[in-house]
Amino acid sequence: MSCCHNLSLVGPKAKLVLYITNAVDLNKKQTPPFFNFTFDKGRLKNLVSWTLEKHGQYKTVELLEQLKKTGFEYATKAGISLGIDDLKIPPKKNTLLLEAEQLTKLTVHQYQRADITAVERFQRLIDTWHRTSEQLKQEVINYFEETDILNPVYMMAFSGARGNISQVRQLVGMRGLMSDPQGQIIDFPIRSNFREGLTLTEYIISSYGARKGIVDTALRTANAGYLTRRLVDVAQHVIISHYDCGTQKGIFLTDMKEGNKTIVSAQNRIIGRVLARDIY
Repeated sequence: MSCCHNLSLVGPKAKLVLYITNAVDLNKKQTPPFFNFTFDKGRLKNLVSWTLEKHGQYKTVELLEQLKKTGFEYATKAGISLGIDDLKIPPKKNTLLLEAEQLTKLTVHQYQRADITAVERFQRLIDTWHRTSEQLKQEVINYFEETDILNPVYMMAFSGARGNISQVRQLVGMRGLMSDPQGQIIDFPIRSNFREGLTLTEYIISSYGARKGIVDTALRTANAGYLTRRLVDVAQHVIISHYDCGTQKGIFLTDMKEGNKTIVSAQNRIIGRVLARDIY
């Protein structure tokens, strides 16, 4: 019985192939299990959780150490870097944009004829461009998988190492819909991506969202600090001095609801609490 590694780097579907001869017989003899798929960030988390549950802390620590060494070794050998030529725009982008623009013209024409209201016009435009943006995102994924599966952008985003599909979509797809300073969605989509470059109008529209994120973060920081200070002022004299003070008083807990919707269930609210009396 033997274990073999085969690194195939020919063609668009190049990948690391790991196979074990007589794998079924090996598994019967309680040897380490064999997983025949690519491990991204999510699957690595599942593997660590599974190892901890099945084999305990000691084996999990050994596994993590080996994963760390293997990761550093092959990340160093790969020498992955990011260049502008790695940002490949899918050829179907123009077709998707043309279809969306036709639907947009139809919606505007219906509004001008008073067939639909202003609210319906706005909602239809938003739905059209949101759907187009999602289709383009999927097309970006398909294009990378069919043409260049070892593309650095694709590997970084889809392994979970850096970035996500939403950011990749803005790099090589389209930036999509943006919000104004009041938080209202602007029905003028940004059709360009960062690889192509934005027009002046698109840049001005997209600058709202970029600044809004920074401003909101700064404001939230101030509010959080003020709330913490008030909380400390109120609770600084409350000291827990006994494990159980022996009180017979308590509170009655039920589901926390807002209208007919349950926000926090009673099952979650009782976690960490002590029963006032035995239930049996």
